[in-house]
Amino acid sequence: MSTTLNEIPISTQLVKIIDYIYRKGLDTPCMLLVRGNDKEMMEVKHLLHNGESLCGKKYNVHSLCGLLVSQINSVPPIIPTEFTTQGMSMESRDFCSLLYKKLPTYNFNTFYYILSFLRELLVHSEKNGLTSDQLAQMGVGMFVPQRDPYCSQTTPVTEKYTSFIKDVLDLNLM
Repeated sequence: MSTTLNEIPISTQLVKIIDYIYRKGLDTPCMLLVRGNDKEMMEVKHLLHNGESLCGKKYNVHSLCGLLVSQINSVPPIIPTEFTTQGMSMESRDFCSLLYKKLPTYNFNTFYYILSFLRELLVHSEKNGLTSDQLAQMGVGMFVPQRDPYCSQTTPVTEKYTSFIKDVLDLNLM
């Protein structure tokens, strides 16, 4: 049976991208803050769509980070709109509890996987220079789809969920 591009789950692509970054570049300065090479990002995206491995390949870590941020910010939000609407009026701990209890398993696992990776980046912050503020800004696309994470323009919604992700990272809420 053949697989079409639309049938490949985003989590598989995220796992491969995150695994590459984890193995090759946790200490890379300014990762996630620099977009990377568009040509290289397209090449990796093509490999992932074809189900190929990134093992043994040499890519710039910034390109993989740019692709990761692009993936997070270009798909339907991992946290569905009904949760983000409800979460606007909740404290971070209460919102974490809601997500834990009510979020579909696929969404929760993807959300948790990304947060775990962001935490690992913070462990290496002395070398990579990243802060929880910067990581939260890059991860807010899990709540607010179709936004450019490299744009500094904010809205009350992006501010709320940037703050939420920062709390989760800093206070180890999940």
